[in-house]
Amino acid sequence: MDKTRGHAAAIITIFVWGVTFISTKILLTGFLPVEILFCRFVIGYLALFAICPRLLPYGGLRQEAYFWFCSCHGRHLPHKHCRKRYAV
Repeated sequence: MDKTRGHAAAIITIFVWGVTFISTKILLTGFLPVEILFCRFVIGYLALFAICPRLLPYGGLRQEAYFWFCSCHGRHLPHKHCRKRYAV
């Protein structure tokens, strides 16, 4: 049974990944990439919270700052193509 659930989860993940890729291409005509990123984050957070509605224990301010630092540098570093497009 676990193998079947794993395969079903993989198929659903592949489907959702493909749909978000296509919808992102379409949404880029009317929205900024940051707006799409924010909306995808909120939808993903709500979906994960619906699947497993438990909160992690608070690890202190140092851990929160570490996670914030890592998330900002993983998403917001300027890439080569951004410099050409937005003249950063």
